[in-house]
Amino acid sequence: MKNPPNLTTEEEFKKNLLFLFIVAYYLGGYLVANYLTSFRTRTFDLLLPFEKDLPFVPILIYAYSLIFLIFIIVYFTVSDYQYFRKIFLSFIVCVTLHFIIFTLFPVKYSYRPDLGTPDSWLLISVQFYYWLDLPYNCFPSMHVSTSTLSALSIWNYRRWLSYILLGASVIIGFSVVLVKQHYIVDVLTGYALSGGIYWWFFVRTPKRS
Repeated sequence: MKNPPNLTTEEEFKKNLLFLFIVAYYLGGYLVANYLTSFRTRTFDLLLPFEKDLPFVPILIYAYSLIFLIFIIVYFTVSDYQYFRKIFLSFIVCVTLHFIIFTLFPVKYSYRPDLGTPDSWLLISVQFYYWLDLPYNCFPSMHVSTSTLSALSIWNYRRWLSYILLGASVIIGFSVVLVKQHYIVDVLTGYALSGGIYWWFFVRTPKRS
């Protein structure tokens, strides 16, 4: 892709609004949906036979947080407003599909370890995430789908950076399982969903609109 044009003042303002909106929609909608699902009397369990034997690796809670760094990197990397708008629209579709699936097929992760009274900053960090992110809204993993979609969205914009972010999304995929936040099925469907949305917005349609 050719070097993108510099943003005008108006485009910079609109880009900032789009970014703030999607962050609020992502976080606010997720937390509200998570809280409401906690009142559901019927949820689903997607545990595979061998998953209980997988280790709990608390250090990966920091990898779990990479998603926010990925969002920021994409925001500062894309300086073409029209291309950023396409990324924004793809994210709206991705997050909205998640909310619909969370409502129709509520999955609960029931195998978190009992941390007791944490005696290290690492376990305190895990406990904080467990408190903030109730064990619902699991299928598909929104952490995985949005981090992967972020990485793929700049494939035709900064391919070398896309490779790096895809690597980070793979690490996130491992982390959500090994910090006992998600089932493996959640992760696989998260990758599949992001791939489908990427194809729809960035492959099926022209690269720039």
